[in-house]
Amino acid sequence: HAERVAICEGGRTHTYRELESAVESLVARMQAASVLPSSIVAVFLPRSFDLLVALHATWRMRAIYLPLDSSLPELMACAMLASARPNLIITRAEHALSPALRCAPALLLDASGDEGEVPSASAPRAQHPDAAYLLFTSGSSGRRKGVLGSLRGLENRLQASAREWREPEPPVLLHNAQSGFDISLWELLFPLLLGGRVVMLAAGTQPDMDTFVAAIEREHVNVVHFIPSMFSLFIEHPRVASLAGLRLIVCGGESLSPRHCRAYVASGLRA
Repeated sequence: HAERVAICEGGRTHTYRELESAVESLVARMQAASVLPSSIVAVFLPRSFDLLVALHATWRMRAIYLPLDSSLPELMACAMLASARPNLIITRAEHALSPALRCAPALLLDASGDEGEVPSASAPRAQHPDAAYLLFTSGSSGRRKGVLGSLRGLENRLQASAREWREPEPPVLLHNAQSGFDISLWELLFPLLLGGRVVMLAAGTQPDMDTFVAAIEREHVNVVHFIPSMFSLFIEHPRVASLAGLRLIVCGGESLSPRHCRAYVASGLRA
């Protein structure tokens, strides 16, 4: 399905062939930068096609993916990078001057000429053969802590989701999770595992529920994920009953109350 659309991003589409070509190009630059297995690669980008490319390229190198949303407050990003001590940072020129990015060599996706020279990544300090990603906790205990996630655990989650998908059409998922949460990996990977499509809302804004519903209608989305507080707003939206194409609604991250469940039943949705 090389010519099938893999990503819809702000009105633009990217096919599976384009995704693969972009990943291969970035892998070549990472090889030139001497990225090694178990290297920590910080990806300092907004929600975008580039983010997905960097994720796939990092794993092709058997390195560890550390997502850092470029909208994070500067002090927070600095603290997380100082703790993680990445071996390479992947970003774009517009973010390259941030003081947060001075802790490791930066590979600029959109650089050309002298600016496009590939930096040399530092060597990994330890070997973590089953580690796929590094995420930071919310800091509710007073300090954000980095936690390694295993490739095996992520594969189990994705394979279980694929087994449960029994619809004739592939999944089309509306991706809106912030990259620092583990559910974002599921959102980015599950549809592609089955030849489906990821629909990305515009980066840098927190859309209202009208925007969510409009995107679901426009892009024929059949999979959505909400934290329960957002699910409550969604299920009470006046147009929700018209979203007959929805096949899967995933809730997580907070407790799902009986009130939420009753509102779902009353909505008329059969996802």
